[in-house]
Amino acid sequence: MWKPPADAWEKSALGRFAGWLATHGRVEAHDYESLRAWSVREPSLFWQSIAEYFDVRVSQRWETVRTDDPMPDCRWFTGSTLNYAEHMLRTTGPATAIHARSHTRGPFEVSFDALRDQVARTRAGLPQRGPGSEADLPSLIIS
Repeated sequence: MWKPPADAWEKSALGRFAGWLATHGRVEAHDYESLRAWSVREPSLFWQSIAEYFDVRVSQRWETVRTDDPMPDCRWFTGSTLNYAEHMLRTTGPATAIHARSHTRGPFEVSFDALRDQVARTRAGLPQRGPGSEADLPSLIIS
């Protein structure tokens, strides 16, 4: 059976998140099982911590992290909205932003820099195309 290296917790993204939780007074989790147990015991605090750790930007602070309704009726981060485009466009660099698959062409990837460039070109081109140009968006964005 595979076992992670002894320093995996200290070097993993999950371990860094656990360190952040401890620094912010949420929980002292020293391994996966203690973090998992806390997330089940305190689900609202866990998901609030995820949103804060990953700097999820919302329109306004949520009223509740989650309602007590059972899944699938549970509502999350009520009172706030998320702008997905804002999150995608705040990152720069050559890392992959989009892994794309299509029935009409081979798989391809778009970097964060390329995505920002394509969105800027699309934004600049829309006024020139006039009303109804939203229908042309796929041909403008995917070059």
